[in-house]
Amino acid sequence: MNSVLLSLALLTLLQDSFTEFSFCREGPREGDPVHCLRLNDAGEGAFTIRSEGRETVEPLQLSESAAGRFREWLAGTDYLENGSEYESRRNVANLGRKSLVVEGGWGRREAAFNYSARDDVNRLVAFLDRIISQETLRMELEYALEFDRLGLPNRLERLETELRADRIADPPALLETLRRIGSDARVVNYARTAAQELVEDIEDD
Repeated sequence: MNSVLLSLALLTLLQDSFTEFSFCREGPREGDPVHCLRLNDAGEGAFTIRSEGRETVEPLQLSESAAGRFREWLAGTDYLENGSEYESRRNVANLGRKSLVVEGGWGRREAAFNYSARDDVNRLVAFLDRIISQETLRMELEYALEFDRLGLPNRLERLETELRADRIADPPALLETLRRIGSDARVVNYARTAAQELVEDIEDD
């Protein structure tokens, strides 16, 4: 009896978990960059930008809280079980194709659509889009720290605006970059102070 219960428990676990997930967003115009995320159950993976034949790949690690939200909202779609039904029948403009793939004990499931009216899907995609925006901005800050330090104040102001508008999905993931900016003697005092204040704001939330 115990072995049967254990088998059922293991089967349920396999059905209610995943091993790898990927999301790609294409721009609405030809030639726009393609942004992709790859994540495992722990919120670890990679962020990729493909543009004009070039590909940039950066490691990605979600904070514990963000990884939890990601798992919750992915589970809310039943792990893309009905992915073929995501595309709405409404005639809407090209918003950019979204492609999702998840792999788990049940195999591989895929979904691709331009526009969906499903709340569960849109909640997940909105979160992923915010991760893409956040990682894009983080890469811009990293680049500016090395090659365009005079451009850091404007980028930090933009980050502050995004944070206040709640358009950053995982603020703790930006702390390492902000701390580096705040402690770098090559950076102008105004930008260093701004970075340090953003660190404090994120840590206080």
